[in-house]
Parts: sequence; structure tokens; C-alpha cells
Amino acid sequence: WVGSRAPIATRVREVIGAMTLDNKIAMVDGTGFSYGTAGYVGSIAASTRLCIPALNLEDGPQGVADGVPGVTQLPAPEALAAAFDPALARAYGSVIGSEERGKGADVNLGPTVNIVRDPRWGRAFEAYGEDPYLSGQTAVGYIDGVQSQGVLSQVKHLAVYNQETNRNTAADNAIISQRAMQEIYLPQFRAAVTQGNAASVMCSYSTVNGQYACQNDNLLGILDKQWHFPGFVTSDWGATHSTVPSALAGLDMQMPGGSGFGADYYGAPLKAAVQAGQVPISVLNGMVSRILTEM
Repeated sequence: WVGSRAPIATRVREVIGAMTLDNKIAMVDGTGFSYGTAGYVGSIAASTRLCIPALNLEDGPQGVADGVPGVTQLPAPEALAAAFDPALARAYGSVIGSEERGKGADVNLGPTVNIVRDPRWGRAFEAYGEDPYLSGQTAVGYIDGVQSQGVLSQVKHLAVYNQETNRNTAADNAIISQRAMQEIYLPQFRAAVTQGNAASVMCSYSTVNGQYACQNDNLLGILDKQWHFPGFVTSDWGATHSTVPSALAGLDMQMPGGSGFGADYYGAPLKAAVQAGQVPISVLNGMVSRILTEM
């Protein structure tokens, strides 16, 4: 598959056919978490034997973040949205994509398109305001700019994530109708993946109608069955809360893995679940395939 001109799907099947179970588990579980000058806060390990490079993920929606030096501090994304200018959003994204690539990052963790329902929300400054259409079209421009630089864009955070109280616990339970979900909280994500062709989606810290977002059958099912999203789904850092339910619902990659943000559900526990038949090998192969396809 190295240097091959075969269709991507053919090359992905060839790689998967050469992978051990441990290789596959390593493709869906992060190596841990660290801030600093490396240029990324999450990583999937390289495989020398298979000639698969590392996949490095780095914030963020308003430029390369987390203390990485020598990068541009861009205006807040809410100011970008106030311009009502998708072309400007593309230029903004191009700067971010270029600087992410220059720092060795392969995935930009942005844009943030959650609806700002509560202005006290800690991520409000990096979102695009209250209007789903404006958020969606700004995101489309941003994503196009980032991905024009050879960097994958990860739109976040799916979904209904707009306040901080009891964050990332079952007590933060958003009770919401399907109509409100489809008309207010999801259209901008749909635009990001169907018009912007975002390579990946990050699921959120929210609990939505009683289910954690990263194992939420309804939310992740909309991505797959309604929008036919071909990319991969990554957890927010520490937002994975299970092994089998998450894998079966459609969570492809746990971040950051390792230690520092809660338990590691996609390392040894996922391997054991596959060996026990609780997660079919076909499900794991699908997870790996979606990641390799975007790479």
C-alpha cells in the first residue's frame, strides 16, 4: 500500500489485512496526554512495521494552542462569525491548518460549532454564536481552509454542549426534543460534515436524554444513518465512559488514552471485549478503516 495508486478503500483493506489485533487496538486508543512544545495534545502511535505514521491531534478553534510557541494568536471565533463571511473563515482556517502542519499536527481540533445558549459557557468565545445557519456556514469555510493545508479538521462537540455545571457527569443531563435537536443543535454539524467534508467529529462531555454523548446511539446514529458521515468520531478528552456501549454506538477513537483523563476504555478493555465476542471484530475493523481512510 505504500506508494500504491490503488483506490483508497483497496489500500485500507490491505493494511487491515496485515494488522494484528494489537495493531488495531493501537489505532483507536490514544497514547496519553501532555501539553507543551510538541504541537499536539493527543496522538495515535505510529506502526513502523506497517508504515503507518503517527496521527497527532492538537487544539484548536482559534489557532494552535496549549502553549505551543511561534504561532499566531487569531481573533476569537465569535468575532469571525460576526463578519458573516465564509471566505474570511476559509482564510482563517488556512492560517490554522498551515501552522498546525508546521508543528507536526495532523488533526486540528476545531471548529467549535455548539450553540451558545448560556453566555457563561466556558467555550462560548471559541464558538460562532446562537444561529445554526451562521455557525454552519462559518464552519464550512473554516474546515475548507484547514483541510486545504493537508490537515484533518475535527468539528466539535457533538452535541448539546453549552454549559459547565456538572460537566462530563450523568448529572449534566440535557433533556431535549428531537425537533429542537434537529432544528437548533445539529444543523451546523450537518453542514460541517456534508458541505464542509470534515474528516472527523468530536463527541462531547454532555449527557443527552440520559446517555453520555460518546455512547449515545441517537446522536452517533444520526451521523451514520441520517448524514452518512464517512469519517471517524473521537471522544473529547476523558469523555469516554464505557467500552462496549461506546464501540457499538459508533465511537471510533478514545482520547487521550493512557492516563491523566480518567480510565482507559479502548486499550486492554477493548481488546478483551473483542476476544470475548462482546464487540465483533467487524466493528473494530470499521473503526480502524474510518481512521485509515481519512489519513
